[in-house]
Amino acid sequence: MPGPVLVCAATTRLAVAAHTAALTAGLLPAGPSWRTVLLAAEEPGPGIAARFGTVLRWDDEFGPLRPDGWTPRVGDLPVLERLLTDRWSLTGPLHLVVDGIAGLRSLAPILSRARITVCVSDLASYGPTPVRLPVGVGSRITSLLHLDLLPGASPVLLHEYDRQPVPIPLAALPALLGVPADPPHGVLLLGESLTRRAALPQAVEDRLTATALRAALRARPATPDPDPPPGDGDLVRGPRRRGHGPRVWFAGETVPRGLVREARRLGVPVHVVADPWSVRPALVVGHAGPELAAYAALARAGALPGTAVAALGAGALAGGAERVAAVLVDRTVPRLTGGGRIVAPPPAADLQESLRALAYTLRPGHLPELREDALRHLAGPSAPRSRFPAAGLAALDLPVPSAGTRLRRVLSPGGRPRHGRPVADQPGP
Repeated sequence: MPGPVLVCAATTRLAVAAHTAALTAGLLPAGPSWRTVLLAAEEPGPGIAARFGTVLRWDDEFGPLRPDGWTPRVGDLPVLERLLTDRWSLTGPLHLVVDGIAGLRSLAPILSRARITVCVSDLASYGPTPVRLPVGVGSRITSLLHLDLLPGASPVLLHEYDRQPVPIPLAALPALLGVPADPPHGVLLLGESLTRRAALPQAVEDRLTATALRAALRARPATPDPDPPPGDGDLVRGPRRRGHGPRVWFAGETVPRGLVREARRLGVPVHVVADPWSVRPALVVGHAGPELAAYAALARAGALPGTAVAALGAGALAGGAERVAAVLVDRTVPRLTGGGRIVAPPPAADLQESLRALAYTLRPGHLPELREDALRHLAGPSAPRSRFPAAGLAALDLPVPSAGTRLRRVLSPGGRPRHGRPVADQPGP
């Protein structure tokens, strides 16, 4: 009888590392008799391929279809299943590991015999299930694994299927991602393609990245002094004093025009890297993407000594798909001000309640049992920090925080308010 097969399908390098860490930690069903197959949409990190019996590339198997935008037609499923069963030799017992909703909508319906583990490597695990799953997929999900990006907070994804989430150990992640062992230096700006994801207009993303560059070059470690003088504590100025200039990396598909202009104006070369994990910066700056969340979690866990992480501009993200990530980054990741200060976020004691309330407002029809959590959270003091649009709350017959608490005040360096907007116009504190 053919032996059992474990198929791990991962769409990003971070997801590949998370799957491998889960496999190494014994969280996936892969005993000595199991054959392991890795299906990766991006190049795996060094040493990962050796941990799988077979490594397949998504483009070779399914190109030009992309894993995040393809759902096979129902009539094609039997043909596709026979094709993959023969091509990948999947005649024995089968277990499929996917890294999120994309895999549940593409591969899971095709491999109809497979039991399913969902292994999430980004902040999507803390938001609600964004779409209805294909028929028969939800009942085959046996477990939910996730990177413990927010200690003390439990994922809400797949809440309606009553699967208990299990955290994946973070200790092995830097080695699996190929993070260099060099002493940390310079700054890494994470380009998260906010315009391409329709999260921000191009002009706003240009302005944010230019501000990020200026702030990063002034950055200094977090300190209780509200206005510490620049000096030996600066994170990225050390190399400049030694005559080498600050080292600045940008990780992203497209370098924003605003960053190019600002770097030229400041006379600072920006080095583009395809993989954000291929360098060892002293400071990582981003908005609300998965790499920023993973860097922050690793820094909190002490897995990246000497690396500071800060967010800039997360409050500008307003779309439903981005709102959960923006709230979590704002409430848990230190903030980099325009003047270069790294400000720790206030304690987030009610973070779990906030996650459940956000999940209800985004998917009220699928999560009616979370309405009481939403009512309780909206009556609390941190509701304005959770980016609930007033019009959306009114449509759900939920209380709207008073106008006085919903104003966002942005302070000038002199301490006087420059402007304020209600949450309905621009979510965020």
